Amino acid sequence: MQLGQSETWSLRAAQGWLGLGCIREAKAEIRTVPRHLRTDPGVLAVRSEIYAAAGKWRLAGRAARMIITAQPNEPSGYLRAANALHHLKHTDAAVDILRCVAKHFPDEFLIAYRLACYCCHLGNFRESWLWLKRAMKIGDKPKVELMATADPELQPLWKYRSKRARRRSPYQRPGR
Repeated sequence: MQLGQSETWSLRAAQGWLGLGCIREAKAEIRTVPRHLRTDPGVLAVRSEIYAAAGKWRLAGRAARMIITAQPNEPSGYLRAANALHHLKHTDAAVDILRCVAKHFPDEFLIAYRLACYCCHLGNFRESWLWLKRAMKIGDKPKVELMATADPELQPLWKYRSKRARRRSPYQRPGR
């Protein structure tokens, strides 16, 4: 069943409240959507955002899995599920999910970017760097570079790369 004008308005209002940091108001707005329409992928996406903003990661993950079921050919559900797993301290599972779907969504830079973040979190800096390079290749390189340099989740990667660069003397011949 398709959302009507009033349900679409409620979704936009909930997103607006969420954008203002008003989680309670966003929840109240989303509750105005009739029960039989609450499994609509758009409604589930907003519910997932509300749960994430409230730190209710299990519920955010549940909503994400419902999005995946409803729209298996869309990357957003997988990204939301991986994010929830990461926040639930199951980053390795988040990486597994995104590695699998990266093959199905080769043009989705955000999958490669999140893989870079999660691999960095796990201390796998080489793989993190490879995913970040892929994200820059797929997406708008200057935008991805700006995101990456400002992202606190990638700060350990920059430290790692800086240490590696200092270890190499400019006077050393390659292979030594």
